[in-house]
Amino acid sequence: MRYEIKSMAYSIEVLKSLTAQSIENSASNVGTEINTSCEIIWPVNNTDELITIETLLNDQKIRNNQAIILSRSVGLTIPETVRRIMQHMFSDSFIQKYSYVGFKGKNKFSGLNCCKLLFDAIRKNKKFELLPDMDISSAVPKWMAQAANLYHCNNVNWNILSQWWIFLPFGYCANMVRIF
Repeated sequence: MRYEIKSMAYSIEVLKSLTAQSIENSASNVGTEINTSCEIIWPVNNTDELITIETLLNDQKIRNNQAIILSRSVGLTIPETVRRIMQHMFSDSFIQKYSYVGFKGKNKFSGLNCCKLLFDAIRKNKKFELLPDMDISSAVPKWMAQAANLYHCNNVNWNILSQWWIFLPFGYCANMVRIF
């Protein structure tokens, strides 16, 4: 008798967990439908584009769709994921005008819907869904602080390369691109 009660209790627990998983999967499948009619064109290059995108992201469905799309860029670590998604969302020349909390006279990034979208996109991945906000919010300012350097280095290297390629033998320019 005792064995039968334990067996029935175990069976009930298994059924409860299977039902919960089934409900969770069906709820997550409903939310993963991507509506391509409202797809946002990235990267943001100027303030007008940002204002347009910010108003679009006020709609929860659009923000959820964009989070699903951006979550495909998830990397192995949080800093890598932040770098991939931010490079997809913003041009280096534009994002250098922003800092996470608005230091040094720059615009504040943390109050934008794009910041919320970044957090949502990272959390769409099972690996990062329970990650505290602090871990994500510590990686974002580090990447943003380097945006000006990335922009400057890319422009300087390209300018040097474009000035000197005329003087190089045929085929040598391709090797030089790898140096920079």
